[in-house]
Amino acid sequence: SSRNPQFVWQMPIDATGVSYLVTDSPASNPGPHSDGITGKILISNVADGTHFFHLKIRRGTTWGPIMHYQFNIDSVLPKEFNIDVINDGSIKPEITFKTTDEGSGIDHYEVQIGNGGWDKIAAGDAGKSLPVAFNQIGSKIVTVKAIDQAGNEQIATTKVSVSLAAISSLAAKWISMIFDRLVDALSGNGLLLVLLLAVLGCAILIIKLFASGFRRVFKRSAKRRTLKVAERKSGKLYDHIVEDMVEEINFLESISKRRTLGPEEKYLKSKLQQYVKSLHHYDHK
Repeated sequence: SSRNPQFVWQMPIDATGVSYLVTDSPASNPGPHSDGITGKILISNVADGTHFFHLKIRRGTTWGPIMHYQFNIDSVLPKEFNIDVINDGSIKPEITFKTTDEGSGIDHYEVQIGNGGWDKIAAGDAGKSLPVAFNQIGSKIVTVKAIDQAGNEQIATTKVSVSLAAISSLAAKWISMIFDRLVDALSGNGLLLVLLLAVLGCAILIIKLFASGFRRVFKRSAKRRTLKVAERKSGKLYDHIVEDMVEEINFLESISKRRTLGPEEKYLKSKLQQYVKSLHHYDHK
């Protein structure tokens, strides 16, 4: 990547001179004149591209064979590029990036998320979606380095985030799904069927109690006490469920005073109000 390359070679003990030359030809002759007796040379301001270093060493009065060494200069950084963020703010954001290098070509990329380590990405994978790992709500700076064959680096950064709204939206979807299944099982005809079966069960129980006669008075009394306890527990559970739904509705209403509810939150609130209304309706019946 340096435009000032240095070349080093081993000099024979009996060397009396060296001759060197830099050209764009693979087979040039440095000439018969010595450039001194040295084992290294620094060439300055070499243009980008492919070049050849030619060297021959004199021993006594005789020049040895010409040695040719190809080298390539690429001092230009890869082209500037942007990092595109996909699903920013969601629980699974992704990024894409890609650039080019006209000199030596892109060797690979390196990606850093926040203060984490650098992950190496093959040049052929550029342009593909790369997931950004998050372990908490908030934002992280994502840094991408494009590195060419000569080691030149071009750096791009962007901010990627996971919002509280994304977490709330996911939670709302799960809660809505659970309540939908609950209502599908217990509302409408399903709830009416449950009530009819309960009434039928009570009627059968009463008939059996009367048919058993006075001989089972004490046993019948014990069963009635068991039923009352079960009814009280059922009533408490029913009241607890209704209270929880009302609390969730109030919580969503308090949120709506601070900001606009999202579609999932509005849907959840509407469903909860529907459930409470339906349960109160059957309770009055």
